Amino acid sequence: MGSSLRSRVEALYSRAGERMREALHAGVKKALAVVSSHYTGIDLPAVCQGYVLPDDETEAQEEVQRLEDAATAPGDALAAFFDDEVELPPLGA
Repeated sequence: MGSSLRSRVEALYSRAGERMREALHAGVKKALAVVSSHYTGIDLPAVCQGYVLPDDETEAQEEVQRLEDAATAPGDALAAFFDDEVELPPLGA
């Protein structure tokens, strides 16, 4: 691949990563806002510290899997709730 083409592909790849990160951050903020609306007084800074897990690594991994499994269907439903807000950036951006 020529250096000019390679640099263009690398720039596109980098920009795609930035867009994915922006989407992730927007989704997390929306999810926290929804949770906050249901649980007044929730300690969001504590939530942002991550999971509360057992000390045993195997038990911790199993708990994360259990939590993620339990969140799959509700997470899909919440994401679908915001589907209408998804907008692609202009093609030239």
